[in-house]
Amino acid sequence: MNTIMSLFLWVSYGVSLAIGVILATIAHIAGYRKDPFKVRPNRYFMALGYNFVRFNPFWEKNFLGLDKVDPDTPTIFVGNHQSFMDMPLLAGLPFDMKWVSKIELFKVPVVGWLLKMGGHIGVKRGNKEAIKSLEKIKPYLDERIPVMIFPEGTRSRKGELKKFKNGAFIVAKKHNYLIQPIVIHGTYDILPPGDWRVKWKGKFFISILDPIIPSHFETMEQLRDHTCDSFKSEINRLKVLTHSN
Repeated sequence: MNTIMSLFLWVSYGVSLAIGVILATIAHIAGYRKDPFKVRPNRYFMALGYNFVRFNPFWEKNFLGLDKVDPDTPTIFVGNHQSFMDMPLLAGLPFDMKWVSKIELFKVPVVGWLLKMGGHIGVKRGNKEAIKSLEKIKPYLDERIPVMIFPEGTRSRKGELKKFKNGAFIVAKKHNYLIQPIVIHGTYDILPPGDWRVKWKGKFFISILDPIIPSHFETMEQLRDHTCDSFKSEINRLKVLTHSN
């Protein structure tokens, strides 16, 4: 049963992405000069991306802490990365943001085109190169367009929180941009890395925590570790909620 339903879900999502390419291309061309940050194409991209989650009514989707987001303050969102499903689920958030991804993804057909047309940000991997290229996020943040970074750097293969890399916290400390955790829980259980078959029933959480002010910490390391600790505490809380009725 899961195999059949998974096939249906992936085919439906593929059709949505094809439509997304067409709509994003039209919006990109129409607003090329007036929309330098590609806000309009990205809205189509996010709406259609969320279809992967929207198409299954048996998944319980919980968005917590939406009122904690201040759209008028430059913010770096940081999120844990459990599964492919993290991105479609994040696409359901009711505000625009740009994702920071490894530059290799921008070379992948369809996915790369959508990322480029949506104005998302590609960075090089490797400590020095990644930190240097992360300065690309500054023009977006200065225009009050938030960005989303996965500080683990890649998906967790076991569903556990990985060690945070420094890049997001170095940039936040340097420019005093807010750091705001977005904690994702439940996606690993539904679609773990390395598998394409989804569990047809499950419960997802996206929990937005209070923003963290970098100037309140003496060092970048203190900022990074405090943020990581906040993720661990919230993940433990969400585990309890997942198994409650």
